[in-house]
Amino acid sequence: MDYILTKLDSRIAIAEAMGHKDELFTYFRAKVEYSLLFSLDTYGIRILNKLEEESKQYVFENYQRPTIGSILSLCRILDIDKEIFTKKFSKIVNEYPEIRNDALGHGFIFSDDIDAWLIKFRKLAADMMEASPFLLKRYDLILVTSVQNATYSGINYKAENSAYCPGRAPRKSVASNQHHSTLSFNRITISGFRLCLCSVNEEFFVYRDLQEALTGRARYNTLFHTKSISLNWQEFFGW
Repeated sequence: MDYILTKLDSRIAIAEAMGHKDELFTYFRAKVEYSLLFSLDTYGIRILNKLEEESKQYVFENYQRPTIGSILSLCRILDIDKEIFTKKFSKIVNEYPEIRNDALGHGFIFSDDIDAWLIKFRKLAADMMEASPFLLKRYDLILVTSVQNATYSGINYKAENSAYCPGRAPRKSVASNQHHSTLSFNRITISGFRLCLCSVNEEFFVYRDLQEALTGRARYNTLFHTKSISLNWQEFFGW
C-alpha cells in the first residue's frame, strides 16, 4: 500500500456509503490499474539494464504508449525473479483485460448492469491485493523538491492515514534527479525507485503516454478527476 492506494480505499468507502455506484466502479478500476502501473515501476531501475537488447527495446517501445495488455506484458518481462507475477497473481490479472473490455468496450455502463460489474471489479481488486505480498507492503511516496549532495528532499506522502510530512531519500537509491518526480521508498528494504507518477500543485498525475520522444515530453492524467498535463523530462527513460 502507498498514499495513492490508501486514498483510493478512502474514496471507495465513501462512495459505497453514499451509494454512488458510478464513482465506485471508477475507483475500483483505478485501483486495479494503478496497482499494475505501480508493479511495473518497481523494476525500471533494478532490472532494465539486465535485459538483452531486444527485450530492452521492446520495453522502450511499449512504454511510450502503454495499454493494459502491454503493461501486463512489460511486467512479465521485467519480473525476472517472479517476485510479483506468481502463479496466483498472474491468473488474476490475466483475466483483467477481458473483463475491462467487456465492461467498457462500448465506452459506458448503464445503471441496470452496474451492480454485476461492481461485484466483478470489487473481487478483482481484493484478489489482486491478497495475491501480492509486494502490494501489501507499506511505501512512502516522496515528492522531490530539491537535491543536495547525496540526498533527495521533499514531501513524504505516507500510506498511514493519508498523512504527509517533510521527507528524505538517499540519492544513490534512485537514478533520476528530476524535480517534481515522485519516488516510492520501501521502508522495509530501503530501496527507492522512480514512479511514473508526478505531483503538480498538490495534485497527483499518473503517466499516460510519451508525446515527443526527442524532447521527453510525456502526458499525465490526474487520478481523482478529469484533467491532463504534459511535462518534459530530460531523461525520460532514466528510471
